[in-house]
Amino acid sequence: MSSFILGLFEKYMEETSKLQNHSNHTHEVQVKSLEEFQKAYEEQSKSEEQRLLADITSLVSKHIVRQRELVDVRLNSLGDAARGNKTFLDEHTSAMEGVTKDAKRKWEMFAEQAENDSKVGSSFSSAKHCRMETIMQECACTVDSAAQQWKKSHAAVNDLCTKQVAEVEALVRGAIENNKQHEVDVASSRALAEEQASDSSKEILQDIDNLLDQARNSSSRVVSTVEEHLVEIEHLQENHSVQAAGVNSHAEKTFQSRYRDYEPTGETPMRSEPEVPSKGAIESLRAMPIESLMDEFRENHPYESSKEPKPSLIPRSPLATIN
Repeated sequence: MSSFILGLFEKYMEETSKLQNHSNHTHEVQVKSLEEFQKAYEEQSKSEEQRLLADITSLVSKHIVRQRELVDVRLNSLGDAARGNKTFLDEHTSAMEGVTKDAKRKWEMFAEQAENDSKVGSSFSSAKHCRMETIMQECACTVDSAAQQWKKSHAAVNDLCTKQVAEVEALVRGAIENNKQHEVDVASSRALAEEQASDSSKEILQDIDNLLDQARNSSSRVVSTVEEHLVEIEHLQENHSVQAAGVNSHAEKTFQSRYRDYEPTGETPMRSEPEVPSKGAIESLRAMPIESLMDEFRENHPYESSKEPKPSLIPRSPLATIN
C-alpha cells in the first residue's frame, strides 16, 4: 500500500513537471509567433512604403503610424495575457508542488506511525503469549493436584457411604416396626371414628327430616295465605270494575244531559253560564291505579294476624258529587 501511494505521488510530480514544461513551451511559442508576426508585418510595411512612397507619402506615413499603434496595443494585450497565463500556471504549479510535498510528508509520517504500532502490537502479543503459556503450565499443575485430591476424596466418601448405609438400614428396620405399631393404632382409631361418624350421621339425618317437615308446614301455610290473598285480589278487581262501570255510566249521563250539542232554533238564545266541573272535581272522579290498590290491600291484610290494618289511602269515595 505504501509503495502504491508513493508511486502515485511520483506520478503526480511527473505530471506536474510535464504541465510546467508545456506551459513554458506554450509561452515560448506564443512569444515566437508574436515576433514572427511583427517581423512579417514590418517587412510588408516597408515594401508597401517603398512602393507607395512616391504617390502618397503623407497618407502612408499616417496610416503606418496608426497601424503601428494598433499593432502595439494588440501586441501589448497579447503579451499581458501570455504573461498572466504564465504567472497563473507558475502559481498553480508551485501550489501543487506544495500540496504534493505535504501529502507525501504526511503519508510518510502515517506509514512510520503504523510501522511503530505494528511493532508495539507484535511485542505485546508475544508478551501475552508468554503469559498464556505460564498460565497454562500453572493450570496443568493445578489439575494434577486436583486429580490426586479427588482420588483421596472419593475413597473417603466411599467409606463414609458404607457407614451411612449401615446406619440407614438400622433406621429403616426401626421405622418398619414403628409403622406396624402405628397401623394397629390407626385401625383401632378408625373403628372408633367410624362408630362416632355413624352416630353423628344418624343425628344429622334426623335433624334434616325435622327441618324438612317444618319447611313443608311453612310452605303449606304460605300457599294457603297466597290463595286467600288471590281471592281477595279477585274480589277487589271485581269491585273496581263495577265502580269503574258506574263511573263511566254516570259520566255518559252527565255529558248527554248537561253538555249535549247545541241545536239551533232560529231564536236568540238567552245568555247562560255553563256549569263546567273544576279540575279538582275531575281528579276526584278518577280511580286510583291498580298497583296502589294492591299495595293498600297488602298493608291492610298482612301475613301475620297480629298487625292492625292501616287506614285507607283513598281520601274520597269514587263517586263524589260535583261541587
